[in-house]
Amino acid sequence: AAIEPLLPRRDHGDSLGTLVRARFGDEVHERLVDALVGSIYATDTDRSSLAAVPQLAQLAEAHRSLLLGGRRTRSRAAAGPAAPIFAAPARGMAALVLAAAAYVERGGGVVRANRPAERIEPDGARWRVDGQRFDAVVVASPARAAGGLLASAAPAAAIGLGRIEYADVVMVRLAVEASSWPERLRGMSGYLVPKPDQRFVTATSFGSQKWAHWRPAEGHQILRTSLGRDGLPTRHLDDEAVMRHTIDDLNLHLDLDLRPTDISITRWHDAFPQYRPHHHDVVDRIEGALPTGLAVAGASYRGIGIPACVADGFRAARRVMRPQAATG
Repeated sequence: AAIEPLLPRRDHGDSLGTLVRARFGDEVHERLVDALVGSIYATDTDRSSLAAVPQLAQLAEAHRSLLLGGRRTRSRAAAGPAAPIFAAPARGMAALVLAAAAYVERGGGVVRANRPAERIEPDGARWRVDGQRFDAVVVASPARAAGGLLASAAPAAAIGLGRIEYADVVMVRLAVEASSWPERLRGMSGYLVPKPDQRFVTATSFGSQKWAHWRPAEGHQILRTSLGRDGLPTRHLDDEAVMRHTIDDLNLHLDLDLRPTDISITRWHDAFPQYRPHHHDVVDRIEGALPTGLAVAGASYRGIGIPACVADGFRAARRVMRPQAATG
């Protein structure tokens, strides 16, 4: 890692793992980069697109040395005003959906919930969704569902959509008595598990130490633990196995004997699209195969996080509105 500034620039084929291992070595990749990025995206970074992590992709494109480029970028950022890294609506993330629906309705639109769609078909210059006519359609569903909807309207795009892979995760929340929580862990926000050490748990947040509204009045600690990623399946585990593996891993990682007073489990099947190397080229081909008036948007395409999905929504809206503006 120390000689990274001396290494020549190389083409690493849009592979995050290949880039970091070549420039910093296996330990930096496995203990730092994969542990962080792999936990955020539930991915195996050795099979992941570098372009999916734009901060690193931009450094690799603009600088021969990632280390020197990162230092210059940090120095410039430090000169500006400090700002929070993360923010969220005080009433929860669902507030974003409710605000978007209200905005549509204020503009004269209609929101119809609980109305599953099964088929999109061309109707001259317009489109039919299960028989209803529309000027344009944005399919904002996971790629596989989008592929099924577009099978007849855009068969080439549908094939590409069906090939995008996904990973499952399980989220487990545990309440632990305050008396069993050691002083050495107080004030910390959690931990990440490097890939070589992963059995089931990949990351744990000490939720009640991160967020004030998670602090129970009786002083319990609330932990939120993530199990599973690409290459580490969990779907075959029943609830009893999930609880057993979660507690065993927590006790191993933290050197404790935790006895939770309450546990809840949430399963997210096919929750994380996997951006394989050259994923963005695949998305370009899918979008190029969509007829005028059709667009796709969402986490499957150009970014998994909420800001990326918002940007993708605007991109899809521009795509379907341009023809309307040209003819209007």
